[in-house]
Amino acid sequence: MIFEVLYCFLFYGSATVYHITGCELLAWIENLGREMREKKATRKRNLLFCFFLSLFILWASWVYAEGPFQKGATEWGLSVGFGDNFHIGRNVKEDIQFYFFTPSWGKVLKKWDRGGSLEFTTEGFVTYARQESKDRYGVGITPLIAYNFKTLGKAVLFLELGAGILFTNLDPKNFGSDFDFTPQGGIGVRYEIGPRRFLKLSYRFHHISNAGIDKYNRSIDSHFLLIGFSFFSIAKNRSSFPHMRRASMPFCFDP
Repeated sequence: MIFEVLYCFLFYGSATVYHITGCELLAWIENLGREMREKKATRKRNLLFCFFLSLFILWASWVYAEGPFQKGATEWGLSVGFGDNFHIGRNVKEDIQFYFFTPSWGKVLKKWDRGGSLEFTTEGFVTYARQESKDRYGVGITPLIAYNFKTLGKAVLFLELGAGILFTNLDPKNFGSDFDFTPQGGIGVRYEIGPRRFLKLSYRFHHISNAGIDKYNRSIDSHFLLIGFSFFSIAKNRSSFPHMRRASMPFCFDP
């Protein structure tokens, strides 16, 4: 009897130890495989990050500043803003508030010796609007012409005027179409916070209507306030890199 008990104890005990050890081994192998997959995924992400960082550095190495507002300079910017409509004449009667952001790209077309400059800008427009108790949205694009006055210390005043298009689900009474036009204009100031980097603050009168293409055409007229950031750059002239001629590049050849 004693021998049978000892036999069972040794047999089942060793079997239990073997079973636990096997489970732990399988779990360890599974964890090891998971860690290797995670490391591989992390390595891929790091390689992609380095690749795009290298592209950015390469692009940045071809960009330099000749001072802001020089002819040919490019302005990149992003602004956020708030708008509130007002009631006068034949505009809509509902209260509407706008919360929006506007990525922008601009090009200085002309620089005068007296210090002013003329700039063409294209803005994207993405907005959330609160129409009484309703949630509404809109997206559009706006070309603008801006005149930048002579720099006063670190401040630059500017005037801007333009008209764009807007797709929206705003639906106040007698507003009309989902496709609308957005003439607008205003005044603002840039304040230099670093080489070619500016904070922007501006006011705009903003109009939305469908220009009579719909049976109903009551307008939405609003005061807009915008604050944002922008920087200027200008592409280098390839002639300024005499050592980077085509013939000197081994991967370029004439057919």
